[in-house]
Amino acid sequence: MAILHKAKICDLLENKEVVIESTDDRVPFDPEVQIVSDTIDLRLYPQAMVYRTNVDCADTLSHEPEKYFETIFLPLTGYRLQPGEILFGSALEIICITNGRYIGRISSRGTYSRFGISVTCGRMRFPSGTPHTPDLQIKNHSSKPVVIYPYSFILQLQIETTLGNPDPYEGMYPKTIGPVVPRVSSRDKSVVSILNQLRASGNTVSIENVSKTVEEIDICVDSPKPVAFKIEISPRLGSILGIVLGSATTVLVAFIINMVSDANWSHWKYVTLVVSIILLLVLLICNIGLIAIGKRN
Repeated sequence: MAILHKAKICDLLENKEVVIESTDDRVPFDPEVQIVSDTIDLRLYPQAMVYRTNVDCADTLSHEPEKYFETIFLPLTGYRLQPGEILFGSALEIICITNGRYIGRISSRGTYSRFGISVTCGRMRFPSGTPHTPDLQIKNHSSKPVVIYPYSFILQLQIETTLGNPDPYEGMYPKTIGPVVPRVSSRDKSVVSILNQLRASGNTVSIENVSKTVEEIDICVDSPKPVAFKIEISPRLGSILGIVLGSATTVLVAFIINMVSDANWSHWKYVTLVVSIILLLVLLICNIGLIAIGKRN
C-alpha cells in the first residue's frame, strides 16, 4: 500500500475517482485550502449527538439505541466541551471513492490533540464505493473546558492504494450524512442467545482444551536433529584452509589443461594462466577479509 500525495490526489478528484462535496452549499469544498501535502482536511458538521442526561447506562444490545441520544446544534460562537464530555459528530464533507483501487484512512489533527482533545473516527478505514460523511467522536481529556467550533478543520483523510479486488461495502451505515445513532445488527443481537447458553452452562471457562491445543502446537514444532559428526574450526583456520584448497585447485586445473594441450604456448595456455592468477588473487582477497572479520569477532 502507498499513501498518495497532493498532486495524485488532485488527479483523482479531477477524474472523479474520488468525489468530495460539502453538505453545506455556503461553504463548498476547496481543494486549494483543504488538500495539504498527503492529506485532505475535513471540517466539523454543525450537528452532533450527546447522551441524554437521564441515561444511567447504555446497553449495546438494546433494541432502541436511539433513546440514549439527543441531537444538538453547535453554535457558531463555539461549543464549550467539558472535561470528559464526548460529542458524536461527523465530517461536513460527503466523500465517495469510486475507484476500487483506492481506500481512505481517517486520522485526527495534531492541533486538537495538543489541546487535550481526541478526535477518533468510528471507522478508521473509509471504504470505496459508498458515499457518506465520516462519523467521529470528540472527547475532552483535559481538566479544562475547551471551546470547539463547527466548520473547523478537525479531521484528516489519507488516500491509499490497495491490493486485490475490494468487495463492495455492505455494512450498517451506507450513504449516511451527519451523525447517526448506533444500529444493532442481527449478528450483534445473536450474542444474546450465546450469552444465555453460557449462563445455562454455569458461566465457567475451562482451559483444558486450550492447554491441549498448546501442547499439540509444541509437538508440531520440529526439534533440531542430532548431528552424528561435526567439525568445528575457527574463522581464521577456515580462511587459511580456504586459501590452501583454492590455490591447490587452481594449480591442478591449470596443470590438467596444459597437459592435454600442445607443448607450445598456445592461446588457451595464456588464458588458463591468466584465469588461474585471477582466481588465486580473488581467493586471497576474500580470505584475508574473512580473517579480519574473525579477528573483530
